[in-house]
Amino acid sequence: MIKKGFSLIEILLGISLFIIMSATAGAVLVNSLRSARKASATTLAKNEGQYALKTIQQAILFAADATCVSGTTLNYHVENDPTNTLHTYSLNGAAIRADGNPMTSTSVSIAQGSCTNVFTCSTNGSGFVTTVEICFVINNANGIDVSDTAGISGLKFDTLATLLNTKN
Repeated sequence: MIKKGFSLIEILLGISLFIIMSATAGAVLVNSLRSARKASATTLAKNEGQYALKTIQQAILFAADATCVSGTTLNYHVENDPTNTLHTYSLNGAAIRADGNPMTSTSVSIAQGSCTNVFTCSTNGSGFVTTVEICFVINNANGIDVSDTAGISGLKFDTLATLLNTKN
């Protein structure tokens, strides 16, 4: 007599293999989604940090003068501005602000972090500001780790901006 079908052991073995393969595939999927989420958050943080840094650097480049009011506030005047309007960049809360308006979205959080100051002015022999060091750390506001270096929280942005219109 020929029996058709599977034995109980064969069915249990098949179910066990299916469970193991499903768990493995689920872990791979979760890890892939987590990696994609971190990559997206890191890209957003880099883009917003670079935008803020380049915008401030460009403003300083063509400023008539600049003053570091504190480690987190920079004042400057635009060259050839008939109104002589005072403009300000400041780290206020979790955002860098330009004349009081946030330069970054609420998806990121900016802090002084490991930087001594956000704005550090250097002067020439006559006491006029010639360069401004800009330094800040940006993180994801939703707690996603965007650091690219082990042991450092967030992405650090640091550059030196030189005033072209430096007074002698």
